[in-house]
Amino acid sequence: MLLLVHLFYILGLGGTHNQGAILLEVNSTLISSVAAILRLSDDLGRAQNRKDGSYIEYYMRDNDGLSFKQAREHVINMIASEWKLLNKECFDVNHYSPTLSFYREACLNLARMVPLMYSYDDNQRLPILEEYVDLMLLNP
Repeated sequence: MLLLVHLFYILGLGGTHNQGAILLEVNSTLISSVAAILRLSDDLGRAQNRKDGSYIEYYMRDNDGLSFKQAREHVINMIASEWKLLNKECFDVNHYSPTLSFYREACLNLARMVPLMYSYDDNQRLPILEEYVDLMLLNP
């Protein structure tokens, strides 16, 4: 979330102090959706191998008798809900602003990278990322 807020100001979208606060408040759904997708995907990708406060772990503690599979399904549904909010924010023509379109595209592209970044296999490797790198760098 902090990266996206900084990006907002680095791109010069902050304007004056009051104007920047208003624009950032308007885009708070955009920022929080991307941050939630990133955090929940991280927890989903590494939940079985970590005991450091993942959402899945706490959700299972709060809902006694819930299986790991059910908790994962809940997180997957939460990610889907955040994607709906993100898409609504990015593609709603009523709130379209040419000034913010690059920022929205940057946020959307960051969210699109999340599944790739957290597609671990059983060996905690990223085979899809390795395929992309091989495709981009090694194939002419």
